Amino acid sequence: LERRLFILIGKQIKELRKTLGLNQTEFGKRIGCSQTAVAKYEIGTNSPPEMTIVSVCREFGCDESWLRTGEGDMFPPKTEEEELSALFESMFINPDAAFEKKVVPALLKIPPEAWIAFSEFVKELTGK
Repeated sequence: LERRLFILIGKQIKELRKTLGLNQTEFGKRIGCSQTAVAKYEIGTNSPPEMTIVSVCREFGCDESWLRTGEGDMFPPKTEEEELSALFESMFINPDAAFEKKVVPALLKIPPEAWIAFSEFVKELTGK
């Protein structure tokens, strides 16, 4: 039974890594382990320590239950607040986001009475 769990978690790690477009070395660096360790997890030779499982979930935002059992979604659904936070984080990390960095402060300058017109404009753009 324990061996089957090693193999299942290894398959999940490999699926996650491939979904993220990372090689074993890149994946390992992000969670603090070697390429060899990642390879051994993926083929089920070794089971990742609890600390590694926690690191994988924290670093890549995957669902721990999915990682351990294969059930559910790889990535748990995010709240609107989490999505907005991730958007802002990526915007300030990405050096090519100069336009986006100008838009946010501009939005903050919109007077309250103009938000209705702006809201209608956004609805037209998004079709919602």
